[in-house]
Amino acid sequence: MAVGVSLLGQLLLKAKLITEDQLNEAIRVQRLEGKRLGSVLLKLGYLNEESLITFLSRQYNAPAINLSEHKVDTSLLKLIPYETAKRYQLIPISKDGAGLRIAITDPSNNLAIDDVRFLSGMKVIVHVAAETAIIDSIEKYYPKKETKVSVGKGKGGDKDVMEMEDLNKVIGSALEDMTVVEEKDDKDMPREIDAPVVKLVNGILMNAIRSHASDIHVEPSEEILRVRYRIDGVLQPVLKLPVKMKNALTSRIKIMSHLDISERRLQQDGRIKLKF
Repeated sequence: MAVGVSLLGQLLLKAKLITEDQLNEAIRVQRLEGKRLGSVLLKLGYLNEESLITFLSRQYNAPAINLSEHKVDTSLLKLIPYETAKRYQLIPISKDGAGLRIAITDPSNNLAIDDVRFLSGMKVIVHVAAETAIIDSIEKYYPKKETKVSVGKGKGGDKDVMEMEDLNKVIGSALEDMTVVEEKDDKDMPREIDAPVVKLVNGILMNAIRSHASDIHVEPSEEILRVRYRIDGVLQPVLKLPVKMKNALTSRIKIMSHLDISERRLQQDGRIKLKF
């Protein structure tokens, strides 16, 4: 049996669409080239696109779609950045009430589907389509000059890293219209957080929204407090702060999340609701 077989590989093997020798060879090539297993199997000729699409459609209950016969609603492209579409090999195609229909090569990619749900704020309805058709559609419909969001450059030379004083310039006047909604009024929870820290946290959140980030990481080290965003699945440094701001920053986030700021040992779960 092949070692480290992906779920797709296991399913194709179980369905007898490929042999164990073919799967082992595909895995070897995949590790060398860093491509999706499905792409490698097609390239090696062990599967054809029609067979793979039919299998994925049945396995994941995702209707197959022929993009050459379907008109893409180009107004939806603004919901999913070009880099995200290209990375996950997907494209939004139409709206269905409160749902967003997408065509994707790999309907088992839950990370991609979760990212689309986060970016669009809509329920995601998945269709499976041929890899070549999706790649062609991405290049056909997306604006050619669209590039990844840049968040500035720090004085220390790190690419795409802002210093604290540059944050206001990036966010602009949008911060003035951003407020916390339904902040818990707990008399036992101290509120003595300086206004600059409040504005800083709001700025970090606003910039993350503008950058289409799915996660925000606040990471203290011995000398600096680094803020990183996960954009298109990749963690990118965006902000450097004095490490002495760690306690004030985390306290503000805890207050906004309705958490106990005195608890520093146990994990806590909370939610921030913003209006802007």
